[in-house]
Amino acid sequence: MAFEVRKVPLRRSKRADVIAASGQELAPTIEFADGTGYRADGKEMAAEIRAGRLFEHRGTTPEPK
Repeated sequence: MAFEVRKVPLRRSKRADVIAASGQELAPTIEFADGTGYRADGKEMAAEIRAGRLFEHRGTTPEPK
């Protein structure tokens, strides 16, 4: 499976692409090919990936806060 790692700007106010994908300005965020995103605590995200449940979060982008 192909993926791309992108660094996000240090300043939260400059993270428009992160906000568009996840509804939040926080990182880490995973943006799926369909444009939706997944955002949680890094350890929680790692556990979901290891358990094979990452794609269960596709299409669940929360509304921006």
